[in-house]
Amino acid sequence: MLGIKALGKVISEYDEICALVRELEDKKKAAESAMKSELERRGVSELVVGGRVIRNTEYTSQRFDSTGFRKADPDTYAAWVKEVTGHRFSVS
Repeated sequence: MLGIKALGKVISEYDEICALVRELEDKKKAAESAMKSELERRGVSELVVGGRVIRNTEYTSQRFDSTGFRKADPDTYAAWVKEVTGHRFSVS
């Protein structure tokens, strides 16, 4: 069991890790953007560089429109809705 002081230290470490993760995510997005831009500049959707393959391909998927279904047939929608319980962790 952690005391208040120790828990405060864990929260501080958590905040530092979160900041590092955000920084790395920003760097990752910048690298992805640079690669996508280069693919676009070259007019290709795939490029092999140093044995690695960079791809930026379009795809199509089908998803169920639950909002539209709820509006179109609320009774049937309500009959199929199930309640789910979960946990949400946050630090603020």
